[in-house]
Amino acid sequence: MDDDLPSNFDVIILGTGMPESILAAAAARIGKTVLHLDRNHYYGGSWANFNFDQLTEWTEKHKVIPPHETTTSLIDERWAECLTEEETAVPLPQYPKNIQNVSCITCIRESASAKSVPEEKVFSQDDLEKTNVIPSGNENSENTEISHLAASSGDSFSPTDNEQVAEAVGETELSGITHNLQESESSRVTFLGASTSRTNDVSNQEGNGDHVTREHQEEDTISPDLGQSLEEALFGSNTSSDNTLIQNVGEREDSVNDVLEDRNHNIRSEESAEMCHDLNLEPSKPDKKEWTLEDLHTQRRKFNLDLAPKLLLSKGPLVGLLISSNIARYAEFKCATRVLTYINNHLEQVPCSRADVFATKHVSVVEKRMLMKLLTFCLQFQKHPEEYRGFEGRPFVEFLKSRKLTPSVVHYICYAIAMVDDSVPTLQGLTATQKFLESLGHYGNSPFLWPLYGCGELPQCFCRLCAVFGGIYYLKRSVEGVILDREGKCVGIFSNHKRINCSWLVMESSYAAAEFLPANVPERVSRAIFITSSSILPAEKEQLTLLKLVPDGNIPSTVTVLELGPGAMVCPDGLYVVYMNCPSVHETAKEDLLPAAELLFSPLNTDVNTGCAGSSDVMEPEVLWCVFFNELDTTTVNLNEHNPSGTIITSSPGKSLDYELTVKEARNLFQKMFPAEEFLPRAPDPEEIVMEGDTGNPGEKGNESAENLTDNEIQHPSENLQQPEELQSPNDQENKEQDQHSVTEA
Repeated sequence: MDDDLPSNFDVIILGTGMPESILAAAAARIGKTVLHLDRNHYYGGSWANFNFDQLTEWTEKHKVIPPHETTTSLIDERWAECLTEEETAVPLPQYPKNIQNVSCITCIRESASAKSVPEEKVFSQDDLEKTNVIPSGNENSENTEISHLAASSGDSFSPTDNEQVAEAVGETELSGITHNLQESESSRVTFLGASTSRTNDVSNQEGNGDHVTREHQEEDTISPDLGQSLEEALFGSNTSSDNTLIQNVGEREDSVNDVLEDRNHNIRSEESAEMCHDLNLEPSKPDKKEWTLEDLHTQRRKFNLDLAPKLLLSKGPLVGLLISSNIARYAEFKCATRVLTYINNHLEQVPCSRADVFATKHVSVVEKRMLMKLLTFCLQFQKHPEEYRGFEGRPFVEFLKSRKLTPSVVHYICYAIAMVDDSVPTLQGLTATQKFLESLGHYGNSPFLWPLYGCGELPQCFCRLCAVFGGIYYLKRSVEGVILDREGKCVGIFSNHKRINCSWLVMESSYAAAEFLPANVPERVSRAIFITSSSILPAEKEQLTLLKLVPDGNIPSTVTVLELGPGAMVCPDGLYVVYMNCPSVHETAKEDLLPAAELLFSPLNTDVNTGCAGSSDVMEPEVLWCVFFNELDTTTVNLNEHNPSGTIITSSPGKSLDYELTVKEARNLFQKMFPAEEFLPRAPDPEEIVMEGDTGNPGEKGNESAENLTDNEIQHPSENLQQPEELQSPNDQENKEQDQHSVTEA
């Protein structure tokens, strides 16, 4: 395999994180030859996304202290044969040191075998004795349950064929609304959803290929039919009454046992409810599920856990880049539904939009008028410089207090909308508030979007585009050293005892040699991932929640909290995933984030033998499993100050909430490498590709690959390409597919 790799590339990229993947896609899109390597067996690096077993494996790996690096590996006759007299070799570190202080806590039993599990009670025994009614038992055999499932779904079902589960359960209905994503009313651009495959097709991760049946999809998640064209809109209109975000959610499969368990549980619940209604009985409250570590491992493939979770601003640079480059067709998104803040010793929802301001009960009428007036000003503060004159360099909090706002309104604006601390100057605070407000109302009542199945999907979207245009990917392959010429310019690398030449070398900061990095030590970020039994603020409908905890006596620095449920495709039903991060203050992330965890959750059950999480009736969510770790934040230093010519060093995820810094970094580095080229021009859809000399319809010839085409051979939408048809109702689409099937048979 080593000999099969070409010996010369325009660009070699080390690491498959977000900025590296964007640069790989941008370089391949303009016709450069790209070799993309990663020393890990998964995509994403520090931006990766794991199922539960993969995350536990990752934690165990990074608990081990890496050995001391030596520089003797390149002083070898094999390297001497590959070097000329004027060339030198610089060894690269083989063990990443960007992750530190990993601490994993399990708060549940290993399994339920040590404890007898009582039978499920639908209503109390006293009620049964009084009425002499015996509820229907659960003696149905497995075959009977399978037959019942198949009958209820309307499809034939084989108990031995796991692949037919999705058919037995059925498909979700189609519903779609096109949405104007650009300011110009004449230009109608939409996010597109992948029709047949997900981004994880690029990855070889074990758990990311599974499918989820419609039980996991929320009411506000709409899945277009997988057979429809890529032009169908992904996002809903901002005028929609329920703020629905349209998504093309790829079908995933559950195991047969999981589907049967969920379906039969619902059937038993419905039968019991009907019996209680007929007998005028009050059904007893069902016991909470007692989760065990074995349960989490069993449902490991339903987890999509991110190392560096972030949100996208609806009007942010990444959303714009996904649209303009047409990479959005590889991604699926869900709108964040609420923003919380901790005030007056409890959690409150922050009124962001006009409707929220007038609907909230936590703000008085006078405060509502103050809040609306200030938000209106912040939206166009540049037009009224006299309003903030004299406060440009002073803290934003002082400016807010000067306008005679109440403490509650100051708290909402500073810590929940602008999301800044007390030291941020006024101009920066006004800009942050404006950025928040400009993204409101596009896809929901909050300005943020979440990529379904986790943020680890986004780097793979760009990797897919790079591969389409000829990029070569090689996972689990390390690079031993960099080759420099006599002028100190990078001219190639050593990998698996082979020399590979390049014009540019891009590497993530953990790949770079110590002499390439700046002398000042980068800051650190403290991160934590929690799997909990319930939401931090329960609601009638599942919420995707963002929360900022401001520093106080116990919390040392501002903590960003992100809570996701099953509707975000990150965990099984009945569980939630909570992410926390903050600038590091103490030695370990556990010291930094444990006070925030104690504020929001029940005390961690470190003695797993006393009981299983989820068995008590406490109000606070219980933590089932969690992990803390520190990560170097290289976004705070200038990485490309001392590096050799011909090399580019990219930064780590950092502590920022969105992708603004990442996209800006990738764009600037690309312009440094190729100043005369366009950054990520629009990629064509398959039906827009016309082969040279082809007189038929676009897309009929599928034997040729897109990377072999020039821009002159690509038919763009502006060149008499018909606009996509309007989205149809489910019945219309079904009739159309039946007609096409009949014609095919004829």
